[in-house]
Amino acid sequence: MDSSNPTLVGSMKLLSNIVTTAKIFHCPSDTRPGARAETNFQKLTTLNISYSYVPNLKWQDTPDSPLIVDRIYSTAKGDAWPSDGNHGTNGGNVGFNDGHVSWNSTLPAALKDKTGKEVVLSP
Repeated sequence: MDSSNPTLVGSMKLLSNIVTTAKIFHCPSDTRPGARAETNFQKLTTLNISYSYVPNLKWQDTPDSPLIVDRIYSTAKGDAWPSDGNHGTNGGNVGFNDGHVSWNSTLPAALKDKTGKEVVLSP
């Protein structure tokens, strides 16, 4: 986390020590006005980030926890993606803490931090 009250931009900037470009945070299907890819981590804003992130996640293998998802504003298992999401209401990609990614029409699991609180940081 980037602070005790994590931010989406700060959390993504922390990845600069393992990811070579900030461009990976932008989905080509993100059609929000002004949304665009950015290569420089120091210039990141929420318009350069197309994904939502679960901060303070308890790292575990079973059950595998969602870590990053296509932009969404809700956190409950079974919730649908918003109409203004990266892929509309069709669904979204979910990246899990074991490294695999899957396409889902609804959230496959609640987005929870290590205390069990449902939370998500979204652009």
